[in-house]
Amino acid sequence: LHWKRCQDLEYKNIELTFTISQQGYLKEMKIFEKYDTMREIYFDGQGYVQADELAKIDRYILSKPMADYIRNTRIVVPNLWEKIIEMDGHGMDKVHALFANTEEQKAAAKRIEDCADSLSISSSLGRNLEINAKGVNKGAGLLRLGELLKIKAEEIMACGDGSNDLEMIRMAGVGVAMENGTNEVKNAADYITESNEEDGAAKAIEKIVLEQVIPKDVFHRIK
Repeated sequence: LHWKRCQDLEYKNIELTFTISQQGYLKEMKIFEKYDTMREIYFDGQGYVQADELAKIDRYILSKPMADYIRNTRIVVPNLWEKIIEMDGHGMDKVHALFANTEEQKAAAKRIEDCADSLSISSSLGRNLEINAKGVNKGAGLLRLGELLKIKAEEIMACGDGSNDLEMIRMAGVGVAMENGTNEVKNAADYITESNEEDGAAKAIEKIVLEQVIPKDVFHRIK
């Protein structure tokens, strides 16, 4: 890996956009509302959440820091369907649903599997489902950023733990999974570092990027 310092970068323009069609997100929204969920919709990079569902956020997210993050970054609206009507067919960035229990999350996932050929479905919080347009994932975004910064894929390292990190781990030159990540992510990674609670990502950056110490064995635990 090569350590490259980039200065004076300004991101004022959207370089690439893939949105979900109205037909696609209407179907997913109708599926999600049949379950005990807190739903979010995203237009032009901004997330929107329904007021009555946000008031019960602790039912859907056990992590207080994550719950606070959502409260501080979403625009609260009285009704998500009214927001969708207001956008009048405008392509949606993402549909996101947080579930009260894993059984309903799994049931909803099965119902939307038939849309997998036109949508990208992933999960990052255990009891959630993220719906994006086909081909939209962290890996594609990371490689696109690399192109803009003139950094080759093989010079990029990515760290992740959830299924929404899977494509990024696979596409990067060096994929590093967290010790407490999903088995799917760990199986796809080149190396496994310590958990996020043990500063695993920082240790991987220090060893592989800054010190250029490359573990010899795949799945070597970085300490």
